[in-house]
Amino acid sequence: MVMEELDNANFLRDLLRQRSGLMFAESKGYLIESRLAPLARSQGHAGVGAMLRELQRKPDESVVAAIVEAMTTNETSFFRDGRPFQQLAAVVLPQLRRARAATRRLRIWSAAASTGQEAYSIAICLAEAESELRGWQVEIIGTDLATE
Repeated sequence: MVMEELDNANFLRDLLRQRSGLMFAESKGYLIESRLAPLARSQGHAGVGAMLRELQRKPDESVVAAIVEAMTTNETSFFRDGRPFQQLAAVVLPQLRRARAATRRLRIWSAAASTGQEAYSIAICLAEAESELRGWQVEIIGTDLATE
């Protein structure tokens, strides 16, 4: 049974890394169980292990997508984890202005942007530097892996 659990853990780890870039330490088993148990039940399985075994035997893209969705954090807020935005304003933006002075174009990608507060936070940081960016073409792209 221990070997089967290890196979399931390795399968899930590889699946999440390949499909989403998500990486979970072995110590996060409780998180995996708590997020995937409701999905396993909704799929008619006795538990997460049974769902993963079935998925290995018979791949199903809709189940894979649901697993990835269940494992994403889905947390969003303005200026979440404030330090990155401080770094953007104090360090990154000045460097980008120097590096892109010839083209005066700036494109910033906000990955894992959930419903967009992080991308809007970047826009606020850039608005606060409006005088330094006057005449620049600025684009902010916010994307998220989660469909919700």
